[in-house]
Amino acid sequence: MTVQTLTDTASRAIDALRLYRFLTIDQMVKLDVATRRKSINETLLDLLRRKHPAVARVDHGVLPGVGRLPALYYLTPDGAELLAASQGIDIASIATPKGVVSIRHDLLHRIHCVDCEIAARQWAESNGQRVSYASHYFNFTGSNRGGTKGKRKPVARIELADRPAIIPDLVMKLEDAEGIERLLLFEMFNQHRTKRMTEKIAEYRYAIGEDAISKAFAYEAAPRVIVIFEDEKALHYSQKSLANNAEFGADFFPFFFFSTLDRIRADFLNGWEKISDTRRHSLF
Repeated sequence: MTVQTLTDTASRAIDALRLYRFLTIDQMVKLDVATRRKSINETLLDLLRRKHPAVARVDHGVLPGVGRLPALYYLTPDGAELLAASQGIDIASIATPKGVVSIRHDLLHRIHCVDCEIAARQWAESNGQRVSYASHYFNFTGSNRGGTKGKRKPVARIELADRPAIIPDLVMKLEDAEGIERLLLFEMFNQHRTKRMTEKIAEYRYAIGEDAISKAFAYEAAPRVIVIFEDEKALHYSQKSLANNAEFGADFFPFFFFSTLDRIRADFLNGWEKISDTRRHSLF
């Protein structure tokens, strides 16, 4: 493949896609790929229309009751080669999505999970922290055919003794200047699906009790399970549901932190609520 010249905006765009895997134009604006949406859109169109497209996109048009869905962009193998050649990066370190199919039912959830990572990374960068690990539920290892690579499965998964594995929406490790790591397991809930939320959060009791989280992510301290909602109403309804669930157990309450997308975008460190405590707390 012939090495092609990249503009500064194009270079920032494909590097952002390397890091986050999937991004909308609005998210690229948030990441300072360029200050204007028009510039980013023109750059992405150029990367899409090349003989060897550097990016691809998922575009599902209009969803009834929601409106027009944002297009979601991702890096292609040719884009990975272009990035590696232009920035001197080892191509083996650049993962690109494989077998991307229709994700209409999952699109907004995927976008919001990336929003969570952006908020955490930007806070870390501004506060002398390093992201030492990050993986979403849509990051896979192995192959559908198995073979020498093994069966296809999410990279970040928590194996339980007698129950199905837990697949967190996002797992991150933040490391401060003193080398202290903090493990964050994110669960992002769209709309008011309280039953689904309480069922999945309840599964973490087994993971904590079995020490399965420590084993999965080589982490000895107490993990923080980060539960994010689209709005305050969903947060408080779910909070109340868990607090009143006699089977959940108050001993598990300290592990869980609740917030909304708007809150963590404004201040990732502060404004967290607990299952039985509506006061605002610091994450650490």
